[in-house]
Formats: sequence, structure tokens, C-alpha cells
Amino acid sequence: MRNNRQDISALKLQSAELEFAPSKEKIQEFSKHAVSRLPKEDKYLIQRIEGEDIVPVVGVQMGDIRLPINPIETFDEVRWNQKPGEKIGPFLSEEGRSIWFDLYYYEDKLTVRSQSGSIPYFLFSKAKKNHWLDAFKNTQTVSLKAGHVWILGKLFTNDAGDNEYVGFNIKGGSFSLANKNQWNDQYLDFEGNFTGKLTIQLVQPEKNSTSFEGCKAAQSIDFQYPDEVTFEWKNGKLTGITSDKGNFTGYGNELIFSNFTLPAEYPNGLNHVFIPCDIEPTTWIADFSQSRIFNANGKADIKKAFWALPIVRVSNPAAWEPENNGGWGLRLSSKLSAKWIGSR
Repeated sequence: MRNNRQDISALKLQSAELEFAPSKEKIQEFSKHAVSRLPKEDKYLIQRIEGEDIVPVVGVQMGDIRLPINPIETFDEVRWNQKPGEKIGPFLSEEGRSIWFDLYYYEDKLTVRSQSGSIPYFLFSKAKKNHWLDAFKNTQTVSLKAGHVWILGKLFTNDAGDNEYVGFNIKGGSFSLANKNQWNDQYLDFEGNFTGKLTIQLVQPEKNSTSFEGCKAAQSIDFQYPDEVTFEWKNGKLTGITSDKGNFTGYGNELIFSNFTLPAEYPNGLNHVFIPCDIEPTTWIADFSQSRIFNANGKADIKKAFWALPIVRVSNPAAWEPENNGGWGLRLSSKLSAKWIGSR
């Protein structure tokens, strides 16, 4: 372990044998070493568990199979509160397979669940229970730190499955609920159908640099989400969305997205929840004259516009972070022609 950060996966590692059943003494020795050598900016990862300071490493991943790296019994709280860390590998197995290890660390996360079936409705990163307890003494609203939030897909549309979630990367925000509730360790369990409000300030995508792969038009795209959005639910139904405007500038278009409305759509096979919205102007211009890949030209009226939010299917979203805050979707009233450069 080094004090300076680096991309371990970028290093060329010598072949090594792996011991999958280390002794309890060795693991405790490693935990002390990890605590003492952790960089200052990562000291928040240290957790006091059973009277010991440790940096929890709670899992590894090999392909699609997740295996425990620590044979000592791990608390459910730690397994739920996972943060992806370094990736180590590849190691070559006797069968010639490349094996990668993903290290996961502890991070304070808080889950809001329904008492009916203990279904997770919300998962908030960097959320401390004591902060929520203090906030709920006088009000049912709590402020949110920068990080991410996962929301059960059924809170957007009943067509979503039980293990489908929508995620957002946020700069901050607030959360409130009107239901009777009680604490169960790191879980806040509420009675009945969820009624409450979520306000989030969204992380904006970085602009493409001049080294971005693609033509000059692709490099100059300007894409912006609404700076802030508020979702309101009553008795388990999404009843309102209030937000700033979003925009897209590129390929000869300057589009503004606003006035997000309900109901949301969840077409089969597209893996996105689509929230309808207004758009200005109502014409899409297919100007790809700078593309080196294909030719496309013409105009088409925009029949409908959407905020497209990607769905992930996972029983426990705690080990994942949202890749982005979605994209803009257009449904055109007519077809536009396009042709690969070099094709006949």
C-alpha cells in the first residue's frame, strides 16, 4: 500500500499465487497496517467496529461472481454500505482465465425502506444516521450531502420491476417524508405507501475536451441537466416534478427542455424511464457534415421530448454508483436519411 494514489490496474504485475483462506491473525495484522498507512484524504474510511479501527474490505468480484475476500463474518451493515475502490489484476489462473479483484470499502449510506417486505425505496450515499436523527427531532426534512441517490423504479412507474432502480449523482439536496417511521439500525422504515419529497441538485457532465474522440462537432457539444429538480410523491404515486431547464447544443441544434410532466413511460426493452417534457424549438436538424463516419442531413419535427433515465436491475444497489443522470430523448414525426461514409 502506498500513500500516493495510482491506477493499480495500469501497472504490469508479476504472476502471483493467491491464498483464499488467510488466517484471522493475518487479516487483523493487515487491518492495522491499512489504518496506519491510509492517506489523510481517505481517513474517513476508517470505521470503529467491535472496538477496533479497521478499513473494511467486504468483497471481490470475478466476472459476474462476487466472492467474500474476508472469511471473518461481516456485518450486514458493512455489506450494504459498500463503496467501490481499487481494481487489482489481472491474475492468471491455472485454467488460463484472467481474474480481476474489485476492492470495496465502507462508506456511510442510509436506506429508506417500506415496512412491507423491507423493500429499499431510497439509498443515500454519505448519509449519517446521527445527522438524520438530529434533523428529524424538529422536522421531517433532512439535508443531503454531495454523492448519489438510488430510487426504486416503481416510484416513477408501476411498470418497473421490484429490483429496478433509477440513480442520480448529486451536489446536495433535501429529503422529507410524511409517513410514520422507525429506525432499524441503518434503515429508516416507513409505514404504508410512501409520501414525501426529494429535492436534488444534479452533477453536470463535463464538456468534451479537444482530445475527445470524434469530429469537431462532437467535441463542441454542450449538454446540461436541470440544475435542480424536485420529485413529490403521495401514497406511493409520483404526483409532481418541478425543475429548472435542461439544454442540448450540438450538430446545428440549440434545444431547451422544460416543464417535465407525468405519467412517465417505461417502454419494454429500452431500459429507461422516459419523463415527458416540453422542448424549444420543435425541429431537429440533422447536421453531421463534419462527421467522418456517416452522412446525414435534413430536418424533422419533434413529436415528443423526454428526460431518459437509465434503469439498473439489482437487488442491492449499494455497491454501485450511477454512471450519469440520464440523457435527452426525441421522438421525431418523420424519418431522416443517413449513410455510412464509404458504403454503397
